[in-house]
Amino acid sequence: MCLNNWGGINHKVLEFNEYVNLFSGKSGSGKSTVMDAIQVILYGSFSPSFLNKAADDAKNRRSVLSYLRGEQKDGSANRGNCDFCSVIALEIKDTGTHITTCVGIAFEVRRNDSEIKKFSYFSHSGKMPEPGYITEEGFCYSNQDIKKLVNERAVSKDNRGKGDVNRIYASKEAYLGTLYDVILGYIDPNRFITMEKSAIALKMTNGTGQFIRDYMFPKSTSDTIGTISEQLDAYRQIKEKIEDMRKRIELLTDVKETGQELVTLQTDMIRTESFIRCIDIEDLRAKIEAAEEDKKRLKKSRHSCSNRQTRSPKSAERSNRS
Repeated sequence: MCLNNWGGINHKVLEFNEYVNLFSGKSGSGKSTVMDAIQVILYGSFSPSFLNKAADDAKNRRSVLSYLRGEQKDGSANRGNCDFCSVIALEIKDTGTHITTCVGIAFEVRRNDSEIKKFSYFSHSGKMPEPGYITEEGFCYSNQDIKKLVNERAVSKDNRGKGDVNRIYASKEAYLGTLYDVILGYIDPNRFITMEKSAIALKMTNGTGQFIRDYMFPKSTSDTIGTISEQLDAYRQIKEKIEDMRKRIELLTDVKETGQELVTLQTDMIRTESFIRCIDIEDLRAKIEAAEEDKKRLKKSRHSCSNRQTRSPKSAERSNRS
């Protein structure tokens, strides 16, 4: 995320974790400054109702213009008496396609402006320009600089995704349409906006006990203990079901692995039996060949004996004549 001339920040590039990000710090350290910039980008709204309420002072009314000027609680402003440009932008990476797209809003503020008059919703393909929407002269990008960047990315083939994201938008509706549908993947805008409603400012100024009573015990419910007990019981049941499902999955995994081992053993047995059959067949073939040889020898011997017997009577007749 890039913040140029927003709140007490002149230029800052932040990197977020893919899953959970914790914003911590004492009152006035800039937690809401970052959160509100994210909300302005994601909802495209400049209404104060979208901004976080001050945790330490309910009278500290924030607005997008006050963030742009960098107004402080003491009445001073970082950019209160000058003309300046501001850019707040998010760099969004699709973890599936690894395509990176940037979305944001560029402002041009004049010293006498009492409301936001000149701004541009924009998006472009690829990563943020180095060093984060800052010109070579060290100034924040103007609306014209943003338009030039978008046109350059429009003809670039680097890191292009589906849909036309290199655009300057004429309206908030057109901007949000591309953001929610093309860049974020067809999310439900109504449900997405309700996430902002869960953001509240927690005050610890009256001690831990009062903090617990204010934020952990609903004031409108008479049977608070009973309600909390039911919720804890529901959580316990959910936990038990999760543990049961985990055990079932482990058992099914064991059964699957055992089944695979059984199939492997059966395959080995069939292969071994086939080898044994082949060996038996070869053995029988050898025995048959040996029997055939024996048969031939016997037949030859019988024929020889028969010839001897035929010659013996003739020899006897010759002897008698002599």
